[in-house]
Amino acid sequence: MTKWLKCIAVLEMIGGAVGILYCPYMLIMSGLRLDALIIISLFLLIYILSLTAGIYLWKGTRFGRIASIVVQFLQLPKIISPIVSITFSFGFDLYPHLTIIDGFSAVGFQFRFLADGQLFFNSGGAPLLLGFSIPAAVALVKLRNFDPDGIEVAGIFEQLPPSPDEYDDLKFN
Repeated sequence: MTKWLKCIAVLEMIGGAVGILYCPYMLIMSGLRLDALIIISLFLLIYILSLTAGIYLWKGTRFGRIASIVVQFLQLPKIISPIVSITFSFGFDLYPHLTIIDGFSAVGFQFRFLADGQLFFNSGGAPLLLGFSIPAAVALVKLRNFDPDGIEVAGIFEQLPPSPDEYDDLKFN
């Protein structure tokens, strides 16, 4: 497995683990409201997916590749608007964006570390922000070129030791 894929796996594991740990805090801070419980449950599932994807990608499995592609597609768009706002970051995120508010526009970069997510509906007064995650775009290219079947041997990346029948054929000095 390449260093790129190991890096993607580690970032997904870190982002997923921190996100899972952050969910109870979000629930407590929301006042344990039912609507917040539903949204935070969705966040929890997404962070569990990120952690699981990272673990299985590290192992080099087909499931890890597919789950990581889903996680990176979740991280790719950065949309904030009065109608819907959705941004997710796992591990590390850097994204350029265009922000428009009250007739003014600005171009900038945002940086996120560990885990971050926003999911809002009908949040009046929000600016319009459109962006995309650079690490997610790179990860999607790397994951597209990754063929787990080409290198996977019983779920690990090493050759298995010889069978007992083959020991007799080996000559040790």
